[in-house]
Amino acid sequence: MTWIRLRQIALVAHDLEPVAQALTDHLGIEVAHRDPAVGKFGLHNVVMPLGSQFVEVVSPTQPGTAGGRQLER
Repeated sequence: MTWIRLRQIALVAHDLEPVAQALTDHLGIEVAHRDPAVGKFGLHNVVMPLGSQFVEVVSPTQPGTAGGRQLER
């Protein structure tokens, strides 16, 4: 049997901080990293380790981003 291993779960949110706080409150995970490099894509983010995987939450900081278009759907 072949197993699939998830490395990352990515979420997109209108407002980053409340989602990060909800993940901390409900899953007990903490923000480990904020990557300023995603700013060139019009986003800001948090990365939160969860076991050997991680959860990343991104939020648009400007119009016309891929994440923003996903939220508009």
